[in-house]
Amino acid sequence: MGRVLGKIQKVSFGRGGYQGAMIGLNLQFTFPGGVCGNENPTCWDPATVRRSDNTKWTEAERGAELEKILRRPSETLHQAKVRHVADLEGIPVELTFEGESRAGATLESWRILEEVL
Repeated sequence: MGRVLGKIQKVSFGRGGYQGAMIGLNLQFTFPGGVCGNENPTCWDPATVRRSDNTKWTEAERGAELEKILRRPSETLHQAKVRHVADLEGIPVELTFEGESRAGATLESWRILEEVL
């Protein structure tokens, strides 16, 4: 499918993902003929999921993931020239898909179209 132009349709920051226990920035994109979700960093929400001896990650690793989770929205807000996550709705993006057909394509990456803002 390659690259297509689209817009951010919906945006939220909070809990979601697996069992509603992951935290991060959630975006939904719209583009000609389709809608898709994003693949921003998420991790287990510290207030929801406690670490135990059986987990395969450390608190230091979770801390590093939480840092990524905050850096991505910060960079995105700066690139989009807006102050609040809610203001990202309607911002133009370029979506890059992997796969040949629309039905089998996977969102590989996305970026804010800074050059048109």
